[in-house]
Amino acid sequence: MKLNDIVYGKVVAIPNDRTVIVRIIGVDNNGSKVVLKDDVTGIIPPSQLLNGKPGSASEVLGIGDIVRARVISKDPPYTLTLRDAQLGVVYARCPRCGHVLKWKSNELLQCPNCGAVVRRKVSLVEYWA
Repeated sequence: MKLNDIVYGKVVAIPNDRTVIVRIIGVDNNGSKVVLKDDVTGIIPPSQLLNGKPGSASEVLGIGDIVRARVISKDPPYTLTLRDAQLGVVYARCPRCGHVLKWKSNELLQCPNCGAVVRRKVSLVEYWA
């Protein structure tokens, strides 16, 4: 992986509700997704979650979410950013019942099963459900 690569990763932890730990699972290679064979760790610091808006990480991401992020460091663990409209959550499950959330509008996702509405920092270029 190199600087400015677009990667896909699964949110595995949000210690102290600030920094987000991501297991990078794939890299976007000119539009085609390449799945990684090895575990690679990415970290999204609070400053890279939203455009200058501090807050708790759980307001914009959840454990298990798949995110589209950009690499902003050269060495592992890679520092990632979501500070771009094309970056953010591309897949999420309902925290209440576990069903796949559907995109509703802007930063809102809704569960077709139980009706729960959750806020996420959603990628504006792709959402998988």
